Amino acid sequence: MSLFDEKLIFLDYESKNKKDILKNLSKELENMGYVDSYKNFSKAVLEREKHSTTGIGFNIAIPHGKSSSVHEPFVVLAKPKKSLEWESLDDEPVDMIFLIGVPEKSADEHLKILQKLSVNLMDEKFRENLKNAESKEEILNLVKNIE
Repeated sequence: MSLFDEKLIFLDYESKNKKDILKNLSKELENMGYVDSYKNFSKAVLEREKHSTTGIGFNIAIPHGKSSSVHEPFVVLAKPKKSLEWESLDDEPVDMIFLIGVPEKSADEHLKILQKLSVNLMDEKFRENLKNAESKEEILNLVKNIE
């Protein structure tokens, strides 16, 4: 099963701030059956955010959560309509968000996903191609090899 799915790519996503986008993406996930409870999942993600920022720099954030509400590991890619403050490591706002969800019982699945994603995001050309992609198809073609 692929971690990336066209249904989990959101372009020009309306949101006011970090908390708002995480809550709303969690609602989308509940509506699509990826999580049982958007409240439980968004709470897990926001609790993780309290420990340290997931804004890794380069205008990218990788929030993640382990929750009993999650059925299977997934990655959401969201590009907000407007850049969002995220308390990033480089103090820059975020315009690309990779939201990772894994079942609570999965040992270190989220770490494996984070590692694979991070390796690719360190590549400047890959980041630029993602930022410039204007369709879900373009994005899927770029991320399909991250498995």
